[in-house]
Amino acid sequence: MKQLFYLFITGLIFLCSCTESTKKFTDGTEYKIISDGKGQKIVSGNFVEVEILKKYKDSVLYDSREIMPQFGPYDTAQFPPLFKEIFKNIRVGDSVFTRNRVDSIYKSGNMPPFAKKGEYEITTYKFVNAYTTKEQTDSAYTKWIPIAKARATKKMAEQIQKDLKANEPQLKADDKILSDYIAAHKLSATKAPWGTYVVITNPGTGENLNDSSVAVVNYTGRTLADTVFDSNTDPKFGHKEPYSVDMSQVGGVILGWTDGLRQMKKGSKGKFFIPSSLGYGKTGSGEKIKANENLIFDIEVVDVITQAQYQAQQMEVQRKQMEMQQKMQQMQQQQQNQQQPPPQQK
Repeated sequence: MKQLFYLFITGLIFLCSCTESTKKFTDGTEYKIISDGKGQKIVSGNFVEVEILKKYKDSVLYDSREIMPQFGPYDTAQFPPLFKEIFKNIRVGDSVFTRNRVDSIYKSGNMPPFAKKGEYEITTYKFVNAYTTKEQTDSAYTKWIPIAKARATKKMAEQIQKDLKANEPQLKADDKILSDYIAAHKLSATKAPWGTYVVITNPGTGENLNDSSVAVVNYTGRTLADTVFDSNTDPKFGHKEPYSVDMSQVGGVILGWTDGLRQMKKGSKGKFFIPSSLGYGKTGSGEKIKANENLIFDIEVVDVITQAQYQAQQMEVQRKQMEMQQKMQQMQQQQQNQQQPPPQQK
């Protein structure tokens, strides 16, 4: 209800109040700046924190408030002409509304199928804060990360429930296949909330994995016909190292993994029997995973680390990659220098 009220007020402000203050840019974009003139003046070289709402009619195309604000440098010299004009005297607390015809926005093509020529797209920019240094900006950005992750996880979970309901016929068909397979092989399995069957051969220790965990796993994936399609323990697949799964990033791995890993602990070993809707669905993957293919994964949770440890590992990987790129560039430069003919003597 609050969001609907906000959207109503947003449209009302743009369309009804102070109509004489609405201006039109040279490209036809209508815009209006709402300001009380009291906020801190934002100047070139600052960094800004901005909330962005993009609408088409009553449909929300994008709302940064659902996840987190946008952060970026305020450099008017780099702005496109429109934003150079409308953001030139902006202050903290100001809101800027723009309205543009969709046929103008998408004049180069690729107009969304729902959009009709002559209709408008309205975008609201709310300047929440301004920072004078990158360090201040990074600090503000970092504080938003856990909030953004929690919001994104909640939003993804809601979407997953919708998808599961939409895929209910396929899930029922897959469930019959998997339950029959498990019974035929006399396995003791637990069905996870989304539909993955989990067989635990070693329970492990500690608490079950949750959204704050990063699981370090070894795995081998196969079809029900026993065709192995990937593994990080078999050197022939070319990536023989443990794989880290950030449990806060729902969608970072196939949903069957997330569903199954939540039933495991540090040191757990077992098997996942994953219905196709929680795997690669109607499209499949590569030559070995067909459309609507049910999958089996042998899983071992070799370690559980914190988010801080995971981020440190990622930064170290990035550092090594950068070092490797620099070495490659240096080698290429040396080769180019060696290939150049010596200067001719006069």
